[in-house]
Amino acid sequence: MRLNTQEAPVREAFHLPDQENLETAGETGLRLQQGEYAGSVVNLVRWGGELAVTGLREQNFNDYSSSLREMLRTDKEFSSLLDIDDRREHPVVDGRAQAPNGQSMAEIIAEGRRSSERLAADYEEWEPQAIRDGGDEVIAARADALEPGQALFAVSLNPDQALKDYSELYRRLGYRDIAYIQYYVKTKQNTLVAGSYSVSSSHIETWRQLFAERGVEVPAEADDNTFIRYGFELTASAEEAERVAHDMRQEYYKQRGIDHKRHSVSEYLKLHNETAGTFFDTYYPSLANAANSRRNNEVMQGFARTLLDTDIARLKPEIKRTLIKVANSENFDYQSARVMDSVIRYAVVEELRKGLPAYVRGSAPAGRVAVRPEARAVVTTAMVPGVNLMLMNSMLAGNVSTGVQAGRYYGGCPGQVELGEEEDGIPDIGGTSGPQAAYGGRSRGSRTRLGSNEDCEFTSEECPECHEKKVHTKVTRLPNGGKRVTGTCGCSKTYN
Repeated sequence: MRLNTQEAPVREAFHLPDQENLETAGETGLRLQQGEYAGSVVNLVRWGGELAVTGLREQNFNDYSSSLREMLRTDKEFSSLLDIDDRREHPVVDGRAQAPNGQSMAEIIAEGRRSSERLAADYEEWEPQAIRDGGDEVIAARADALEPGQALFAVSLNPDQALKDYSELYRRLGYRDIAYIQYYVKTKQNTLVAGSYSVSSSHIETWRQLFAERGVEVPAEADDNTFIRYGFELTASAEEAERVAHDMRQEYYKQRGIDHKRHSVSEYLKLHNETAGTFFDTYYPSLANAANSRRNNEVMQGFARTLLDTDIARLKPEIKRTLIKVANSENFDYQSARVMDSVIRYAVVEELRKGLPAYVRGSAPAGRVAVRPEARAVVTTAMVPGVNLMLMNSMLAGNVSTGVQAGRYYGGCPGQVELGEEEDGIPDIGGTSGPQAAYGGRSRGSRTRLGSNEDCEFTSEECPECHEKKVHTKVTRLPNGGKRVTGTCGCSKTYN
């Protein structure tokens, strides 16, 4: 969880508390929810105020593209066949790599470490995360200290023990059985290149052996939370560093006996960049405008209404309530922005995944996926929704319906997107696969989670305890990552 200091206009746009109030808020779950969300929406809010600024459009498109890669990587049907290869460039100012919002990456990470340490002082389950954040801080400092032409390599392992001891919390934070090779390269152009290579499975002794082969002795007391601190440096260009990371991943797979062919989801998205861009330019300028102005618009309303008209069975009650609000209200709050962003990304990934079977078979055409030609026209925010937009709304609503009915959900650095209900009617809160990527997944200026973190209420068909029908049910999130479910029938149950 990351509580980042955001620009005052962004805080004011959604009435978010400042850093001091975040730190002293009475209920930890609320504090985390608000802090995380402030980070996730900041770039959209900034762009919405200056839609003509090309750089802000590209920054948001890069965030969106990274999200699509990470979501596709977590598709249960294809995850064992896909890897992520991500690379970002950070300008270096006064010797420190900068985030897109101009803040020092090292300071952003230090804020995260301070936040998790405060939580760990009250809740023991946060101690592993505080240790991990300390490791991220060590690596950020070492990256800033690189000379031009130097590269730093580190591996962030999965927190296996924390996942055993505090499963729900660490799954919410985004951890799965994945390791990330991180590399950082200082170029002669005063830029720091930060890359991430995902690696399926996270076996510490195999990584210890691979490091030893490179002359790096990782002490026996190093565990999955501290292994990242024992990175090594080489003289290398960005391209050479990328090759080193690639070779390390291949050596790991060979050592672990993982010999089936794997495919780059990053390369797959490059094939379909135009398709992803069409959807982005259709919806995201309008979403950014609404997020910035806090006023709804026809593009957001039209899509919400089409989704509701599709009558998607098993859609989460809190998602449906927000869609009803977007379809009918003139106002547009932070929850509306969060949900519409989640739904759009979910629908786009459902479209993109249609090409994955051919891609992993090696027969994917070097072209678009399954987007119909008449729906490829870019719709600007100034355009009155017409035939093309109506068609695209219908296509994406159909994608959401198909994905929810199939029970599909996706993880990723911007957070797990799961729009359907669990069988017991309790919404899952999910997580991301980003906490182990370069800069702890904060290369966008924040690491965020868009899963359902807030309290919610809905009508349950039947209480599982007393079997009373049509029970109004409330889910309350607990500071330790659990949830308490209470019903008007009088029953109550806590899930840890």
